[in-house]
Amino acid sequence: MRLQNASLPEVINRIGDFLFIFRTRARFKKSKIFISDSLIPSADVDHLQLPEFRYPGNDSRLQSLLSGETFTLNGNKREIIAFEDRTRGRFSCDIPVSQNSIDIRMVWEPARLQHLTILLLYLRDHNYQSDSGDFRETAKDFLTPHPTPLPSGEERKRKDESLCRGEGRKNDKSLSNGYKTDSFMQNIGEFVRNSLLDWLDKNPFLSGPHYFSAMECGLRIPVFFYALKILDNLDDLERQRILTSIYQHAWWISRRLSLYSSLGNHTVCECIGLVFAGAVFRSAPEGIAWLNRGIELLQQELFHQILEDGGPAEQSLNYHRFVLDLYWLAADFLEKNRLYDCPAWKPRLLQGETFLQAFCDDQGNFPTLGDSDDGWAIAPGIRPLRGSPFCIKLQKIQPPIQANSEAIKNQVSWETLPSSGYTIIRDKSGLILTFDHGPLGMAPLYGHGHADALSINLRVNGRTILVDPGTYRYNGFPEFRRYFKGTRAHNTVAIDGQDQAAQQTGFIWSHPFRAHLVRTCPIDKGLIIEGSHNGYERLKDPVTHSRIVSFLEGRHLLIRDTFSGTGTHFFELNFHLHPEAIIGAEKEWWVIQYGEARVFMRLFSGGSFTLIKGQEIPPLGWFSPAYGTKLKSRVLNCTLSGSVRNIQFLTAICIDSPGEDDFLLEMANLL
Repeated sequence: MRLQNASLPEVINRIGDFLFIFRTRARFKKSKIFISDSLIPSADVDHLQLPEFRYPGNDSRLQSLLSGETFTLNGNKREIIAFEDRTRGRFSCDIPVSQNSIDIRMVWEPARLQHLTILLLYLRDHNYQSDSGDFRETAKDFLTPHPTPLPSGEERKRKDESLCRGEGRKNDKSLSNGYKTDSFMQNIGEFVRNSLLDWLDKNPFLSGPHYFSAMECGLRIPVFFYALKILDNLDDLERQRILTSIYQHAWWISRRLSLYSSLGNHTVCECIGLVFAGAVFRSAPEGIAWLNRGIELLQQELFHQILEDGGPAEQSLNYHRFVLDLYWLAADFLEKNRLYDCPAWKPRLLQGETFLQAFCDDQGNFPTLGDSDDGWAIAPGIRPLRGSPFCIKLQKIQPPIQANSEAIKNQVSWETLPSSGYTIIRDKSGLILTFDHGPLGMAPLYGHGHADALSINLRVNGRTILVDPGTYRYNGFPEFRRYFKGTRAHNTVAIDGQDQAAQQTGFIWSHPFRAHLVRTCPIDKGLIIEGSHNGYERLKDPVTHSRIVSFLEGRHLLIRDTFSGTGTHFFELNFHLHPEAIIGAEKEWWVIQYGEARVFMRLFSGGSFTLIKGQEIPPLGWFSPAYGTKLKSRVLNCTLSGSVRNIQFLTAICIDSPGEDDFLLEMANLL
């Protein structure tokens, strides 16, 4: 499927990649050294500055990390370690990764070493210095052979266990009182040093699962750099070893870049690695080449992956946050070290921040539209310096206000984001409704997009009532991967049990739909928005789906779904409710209570709703609050069969109290 969408240059590139892997595999099996230390050029770390970070310190998190916690995306840590043990020693590109295997994203997460980033930044912020003094020496000395052998992995493991038990810091005061002794800080430094060197022991270059993805290599390089800048308990040989790993990672990335149909957030991660490695080895031709290539691709992808309205080409809000933070990290690092001026990047990045704000509530939360793997650019809870505080407010999210008299009179605001294809409606009482009339994702494979055309999400009084289902996981349960990205998992209409586009694999779609906004029309006491999509025109008897969403005075919503085309079909309307919501019934109305939010829903035409929860075959009624986790949730479901011209759904959604039938039907006649 990927090759069917490939251009001639991409085919040539993939043939070259295949031959490179073939040759590299042969060298790996013969245990030939790829890059000897003697060939690695001089590095310069001392003259480079760290980027700036925003990090709210957390003592409980610190203690958990020192007790051995790593980030696993809710995966089973024992299963991850067992998989690593089974694949240790194998050439990374030969390790099978499929939809039915262990979730490889969970395996990769702890190997990003972001748990060590948190500890490193804690040391930096507390002016850490080891007992042994400052080992940071000149760049040329980093590569000088050291006569003292490195501690073995077992020795470091025993030392870590001692630190976790508290030995060696008996005179330290408790962590909870906020007082950190020098001894305690030194123990953290030893823990980070030992953990990092132990990871390198267990993961020799190109061996095991953690070199399969160049993206993962790109995210590790900054951690190695932070360690070199912050740890002062590394001897020359240990520093040389980390520098060697940076060089090897960058060498691998530069030959395995995600290009052509694979362009996406992976490419940005890889460029981050090239930028940091290129800066470290900037005195050598290969370092300059890495730095320039990273900057060049970041410049290119800035205007490819961030659309004109600031939205994500991949149609994923969480990946958008991830990509924006990677760009801010790169820009800050490059400018602080006078490697490249990034003023041309800032307007697009600020537009991206403004885009995300349009979806946010007053706590800064936004819906999980599209795929999300809960990844962080730097580490959980840590973000880079995002733009100028004079350009954009990041502490207090301000909802967008549409400048027109109707909006002000009715205390309703809305904003349409035309490139990414969303309209967001708000009122002064905290209602937020999003209406999706955008594309499937980033062409040509649409990897992280969901088939959610004309879906809505509704948040009332700080509670999400109509939810996007989330992602759950990428591997291990292919039927749930298909479900969570499919049409039936979203608040829209599925026809003949099919998705609005055709799923080919967990990350490849064919027959992408085209959705568009037909009209946005302010009315005397509200707003009408209409969109349509052609995803079902690929059926033997084609169907076009149109949806009108109207916001009326009294906080009432009417949604009319109509269809045009030919033939007889099976139509399924779903509205997915938050799993913590309490569902009841009052006369013809379904009543949804969640915290202070109270919402009434019913169908005026198109039959009546039934309630479904946690159905296994086929999946329906599931919600994923975080990667690797799924919960049973309730769905208001209505199904009809019939001729296209005879089918429509008219749904009423009323906030706080049910609307009068006569009023709602009168307004429905105006749609």
